[in-house]
Amino acid sequence: MVDESVSRDTGHPTTRAFIAIELPAEVKDVISGHIEDLKGARAKGVRWIEPGIAHLTVAFLGNVPNGCIAALSSIVDFVASASLLFSLRTGDLGVFPSMRRPRVVWMGLEGDTGALAALQHRLQEALRAEGFALERRAFKPHVTLGRAKGKGVIDMEKDALNPSRRNRVEMPVRELALMSSVLTPRGPVHTRIHRATLSMGSRDPAGNQG
Repeated sequence: MVDESVSRDTGHPTTRAFIAIELPAEVKDVISGHIEDLKGARAKGVRWIEPGIAHLTVAFLGNVPNGCIAALSSIVDFVASASLLFSLRTGDLGVFPSMRRPRVVWMGLEGDTGALAALQHRLQEALRAEGFALERRAFKPHVTLGRAKGKGVIDMEKDALNPSRRNRVEMPVRELALMSSVLTPRGPVHTRIHRATLSMGSRDPAGNQG
């Protein structure tokens, strides 16, 4: 499903788009387990995500003209070809903006976060060079698990985010994907528009791509 709403500014069809790293089933299982752990008395007033649509957002674009989709696909191809394969693993839980007023619950990602940061920076630079407007806040690798309902905050026990007993799961990162998002009363529906495979190159002993 692709959102083809019409821009109020131009009258042209648009797509609500983002660029992401899709997650394997094993990681989605961990996410499902975390959500089950947090439900009930430990965290109330939360609209939990459907684990099947969980992903790692690398760049959120918002509503973009449909005529820009080809250019965005080319950017995904370029950034993927310039980025080496790497691995991440599931990490600790956290909240935004703070434990005093939690609005978002998330799962962090660990592992080769330096390679992820380099990919994200490369993508931001390529998007800005083509005139796409992007969020200015610092990039923090995470997967959203749930958001506060309405304008309230999450009612959460103090120890709800203590280190989980769940095993860390390794996640090889092999692809970068351009996605569309359609907001529905039952939650968002995400559809992959385009994907590209990361480079099979190697790093020299100094950590540079070869």
